[in-house]
Amino acid sequence: MAVEPAPLLAEHRKKSWRDFYTDEELSHGRHIKLRGALGVPLFIAWYFALAALLGGLSTALWGSEASGSRGEAHHELASTPAAILVLQAILAALAVFAFVLQSALLPNNANEDIYYAQTHIGAWIFLTRHCLMLQVVHQVASLFVGLLMSAYLASTTNCISLWMGGLGWFVTIQ
Repeated sequence: MAVEPAPLLAEHRKKSWRDFYTDEELSHGRHIKLRGALGVPLFIAWYFALAALLGGLSTALWGSEASGSRGEAHHELASTPAAILVLQAILAALAVFAFVLQSALLPNNANEDIYYAQTHIGAWIFLTRHCLMLQVVHQVASLFVGLLMSAYLASTTNCISLWMGGLGWFVTIQ
């Protein structure tokens, strides 16, 4: 003879996060994540476009010495100490991790205004998402400077470093 669970126990079963969303909301969340993935290559290109603009601007204002190796055919970099490479790898991994966590957030419910605001470009409507993605590209590019010893990449990351620091301050302070 099977024993029926007590009515109170059946009502208090553990709920899954899916119990709080309709199928439409879950589908909307998948579309937001897809749009988020499509935005990543655009922001990688945007980072290098900003760096080229800032590098060209510094060359125009202060001459070729200000832009590092952009005006030179060959520029040798000093080798990066192992401790610095490890620190850069940790910072790059933390930046990627923070962006992935922010990208993996659960979708909003349809009764929230932001649900409809994210319809067309997903979570890229938030300035925080832009700043985090640019920070990720900067940290990874800075790591590759030490690994690849690329003069071009070094001058690219150097000319945009203060601007990226400002974005980091913005994301932290907000």
